[in-house]
Amino acid sequence: MAENIKYRESAKFGALRELKAAEIFMKQGFTVSVPNMSARYDFIAEKYPVSYRVQVKALNLKNGTVNTWHIHPFSGIKEKRRACTERDCDLVVGICLETGSFAIVPISEAADKADKKEFRLSEHEKSKGKKYLNSYTAVLKEKVLGAVIGLCVADALGVPVEFTSREALEYSPVTDMRGYGTYSQPPGTWSDDTTMTLCLLDSLKNGLDYADIMRKFISWTKKGEYTPYGKVFDVGINTRRALARFARGAEPLECGGIFEHDNGNGSLMRILPLAFYLYASYGADFTAGDEAFQIIHDVSSLTHAHQRSHIACGIYLSIATSLFEAPDLKSGIYSGIREAKRHYENRDGYADELKHYNRIFDDDFMNLPNEAIKSGGYVVDTLEAALWCLLNSDSYENCVLKAVNLGEDTDTVAAVAGGLAGIYYGYDAIPEKWISQIARLEYIKGLCEM
Repeated sequence: MAENIKYRESAKFGALRELKAAEIFMKQGFTVSVPNMSARYDFIAEKYPVSYRVQVKALNLKNGTVNTWHIHPFSGIKEKRRACTERDCDLVVGICLETGSFAIVPISEAADKADKKEFRLSEHEKSKGKKYLNSYTAVLKEKVLGAVIGLCVADALGVPVEFTSREALEYSPVTDMRGYGTYSQPPGTWSDDTTMTLCLLDSLKNGLDYADIMRKFISWTKKGEYTPYGKVFDVGINTRRALARFARGAEPLECGGIFEHDNGNGSLMRILPLAFYLYASYGADFTAGDEAFQIIHDVSSLTHAHQRSHIACGIYLSIATSLFEAPDLKSGIYSGIREAKRHYENRDGYADELKHYNRIFDDDFMNLPNEAIKSGGYVVDTLEAALWCLLNSDSYENCVLKAVNLGEDTDTVAAVAGGLAGIYYGYDAIPEKWISQIARLEYIKGLCEM
């Protein structure tokens, strides 16, 4: 471990050297446990000073707490930063995801020396570390804002024409933010898709608490919280039934519908904030294990507990986290799909349900004609429609307008597509003329703050 560790392009999916670097760092006051054995190449290396990353969970010997750290080999501290593919990395930067603290250790330090070394950073090192931490946090903030506002704007575009047929929208397509229509709401009004997304987003700030999520859903339906104007105008049937069960005393994870006819899109439309929780807890390669998928299934089961709805949410969040660092849109989408498919093929009780997603698994899926895409409230149809729109567009605007103009469940199909488009294209790609009309915009942005 004393030698400098050279990170090459060919080693980008091998974690052994990264774990050596992690061990050097974690030896100082920590015991490493449950290492994630998968390192990921960071495709945004030219913008941010990260080359390879490995995640560890570590026990603090001083206070007994367990925290999650991302460990980053780091080079070029005195040079222009770029990917460490052809030179030695001289530092290891550790970011604690729970506390936001950071530390830096020279990678050339042998492990036995690191045991005795205290973190006494120079002002130069502290400055570089803080700048790195700020850029790392900025990436997550940008993705959260793009995802949530992207979902909300798309939702608002679809609200006035919900249940409108595709034929009618071909005659009079949506090209800009409209008002009134189906629910007689002013332009910029968002629906239960955004409301339930905000409930989950707000709850996850304090950790994962299924009862708290359900209480926030109840505060929406009973008190009008998390709504544009303090009034409720759209609640899905399965969601209403699940909340009624919870109000009668059922455990949160026993509230969702378990039958085949319960596979509406009500959990898929609100699940996106969980991607950021899982990213912080497990890294973008959370598909390597079962625990993160179980959390996805549990959050879905609050209202939709059938395996088919679980799979839709799993595929969707696998794609979402893949898009965080994807080199291009299509490879990010198909990579996320493959990882989710691999998981469900090997998960008891789920393999038989995969046949319902065969069209998505087909490499030729994006080439299906418009008339082959359904856009109703069935969870499989919604996921297919959203991904088809994303694959057949080249901007946030084109994607969400294509989704709305498919007709039928316009707000939800657009919201599901818009959340992913917001992650990939970013907040700045969402037309300002649409953002400016969103009801309670500053409130939503406030909930997006990490």
